[in-house]
Amino acid sequence: MPEASTQPAATASSIEGLILRRLAGVKNAAVAAAIHHDEAHVSRIASGERGLRLHEFGPFMAALGLQVIECDGQVATLPADELAAIRLLAKKAL
Repeated sequence: MPEASTQPAATASSIEGLILRRLAGVKNAAVAAAIHHDEAHVSRIASGERGLRLHEFGPFMAALGLQVIECDGQVATLPADELAAIRLLAKKAL
């Protein structure tokens, strides 16, 4: 698993790349339904013409299968299925 970058610009860039890759693999209709907008709005978010409101962020990330977690002051992005697997392995190790 790649180590988290301590440089904000590098982290922001890698998160943006991850989100854009996920957007490319998910139908705009599913994301649009999650944030209560139309598909064109999702396309504008992807192109940088629009942004998200804070209350839309969670459903947006969930629609992409992503979850933001904080651990010891470090913020990381993981696909939700990977996070579930890590939690399961940690639970079994205890």
